[in-house]
Formats: sequence, C-alpha cells, structure tokens
Amino acid sequence: MAGYRNRNFSPNAYRQAGYSHTSNYNQNQGGYQQQQKRVVKHSGCRLKQVEGGAYVVYGWKLSNGDMINMYARPYKGTKISTSKSGKRWANLFVTLTNTKTMVKTNCSGLFNLDTKKLYISDFNLIANPQASNGGYFGKHISKEYNR
Repeated sequence: MAGYRNRNFSPNAYRQAGYSHTSNYNQNQGGYQQQQKRVVKHSGCRLKQVEGGAYVVYGWKLSNGDMINMYARPYKGTKISTSKSGKRWANLFVTLTNTKTMVKTNCSGLFNLDTKKLYISDFNLIANPQASNGGYFGKHISKEYNR
C-alpha cells in the first residue's frame, strides 16, 4: 500500500488545512517553538551631562539606506531661556553627518531642559533619549507642524 493516495484530498488541501512539509518541532527542546522575527532598530539617541551641568545629545537614524549621525552640544553663545508656559529651553549647536557621503550639515536646535527632548525645526527632526528601547531620533510628528 505504499503507492496509495486518497483521490478526494489534493496536495493543496493539506496546505489549506494548515499542514506543511516543514515543521517547527525542535528536537533539542522536545516541543514546538514559535519562531520570532528579530526586530531591527532604525534609530537611537543618548543624553550625556557634561561638566558645568550642560547636556550633550547624540543619536543616529537610517534614512533611505544612509546612516545619519547627530551630535548636539552647547557652544559659547548658548543661553537658557524660559517661555511663557514655564518651559526652560537651551539652544544647542547640532551637526548632522551622513556617514555614506560624509556630508556634514550644521544647524541649531532647541533643547527642552524639563523633558530632555531636542527639537531641530530646520529639518523637522526630534531627538528623545528617554524613549523606550534606546531612544528615538527621527521625524517630528506634530499636529501644528504637519497641517
């Protein structure tokens, strides 16, 4: 009976019923395991407090296959100001570097001393070192800006 085949059940019906010729059975563990896909991180950001209480923010992001590095630091003209709403802000000198083409772009960014977020309005970017999973550096999504 080695050549016996049920004529009422096609090979495609096995796949439709959820059966496959491959198995997730792990012989070392002695049971079934769910295969997990590795999550690839596309951005990150860190915050460091330097001498004198000033902050340095650095981050990275992938953009169209290019790695963009960001480094924000205080400079000689950095001032801390308070807005009408009571938020404290510091202007930082920001350098964006494309590591593929090695093009450097300098701009200014506003650092919120209360929430520890850096806003780069020239490129609509935000750096949040306190975001989960190692920080976030990328597009700033805002109701006011994206109208």
